[in-house]
Amino acid sequence: METERGLVKTSAGYLHYRAKGQGRPVLLFHINQQSSSLYQELMDELAANFRLIAPDYPGYGMSDAFTGTPEVSDFARVMFELVESLGLQKVCIIAEAFGTVLACEMARSRPAMLDKMLFLNCPYQPVEDRSADVTTTQRPLDASGFPLTRTLDYVLEHDAIHAPMNPTQSWMDRVNTSNVLAGRTRRHALDALYRYDFGAALPQIQCPVEVLVGEHFYYLKFKDALSEKLRGARVTTIDGARFCIGWERAKDVAAKARSFFG
Repeated sequence: METERGLVKTSAGYLHYRAKGQGRPVLLFHINQQSSSLYQELMDELAANFRLIAPDYPGYGMSDAFTGTPEVSDFARVMFELVESLGLQKVCIIAEAFGTVLACEMARSRPAMLDKMLFLNCPYQPVEDRSADVTTTQRPLDASGFPLTRTLDYVLEHDAIHAPMNPTQSWMDRVNTSNVLAGRTRRHALDALYRYDFGAALPQIQCPVEVLVGEHFYYLKFKDALSEKLRGARVTTIDGARFCIGWERAKDVAAKARSFFG
């Protein structure tokens, strides 16, 4: 089944998205500093069951960037514009890392539009901790501040915490491309995350939520606190996984999505 591509005019400029499959609509929200290209495997797994729409956030992938400094609410506004432009009434969401924060804001602000949400590696922590923040050693820049490409060896030596357990060259090429396309706006989503009161927003979610978390993900230790914030939502650990499970563990994520979404 062929993957479709589209552009939607939004208040932040043109938004690029990938789409595949037929049936119940599911939005796929990617990790910070990456793009919808990381969901190609998951879209292949789920295309027989759902209508999958994977947007590039403004400033990421092939979408136009925000002018100024965006907040999480700005990312949510643009995603609502995408949903409305596509004529969708109610959607499910699969989201990883920053994507879960974006999904939370959408569910909090327009609950009637959200059906069910599957969170992957949700970065909730009960106390502020910037130890997992992205550094210039992990994500190097040239003298002008523009992102440099990295090798697999470099990532495993300097940034394994933000990598899947077994990254491939295909994965690395897509991440390098995404970082170069984002350019100087690549921290927009991450910086918006740190200004967002995630802990206060999570209990406002009304729709059903389930969470998948990699065994080696750095916020696994907070999974019980996350479940409590989500009114007892199920949090399932994926053995042998770490970051970017939407890519590396696409079959596991797809199986959970089919079971949970119905």
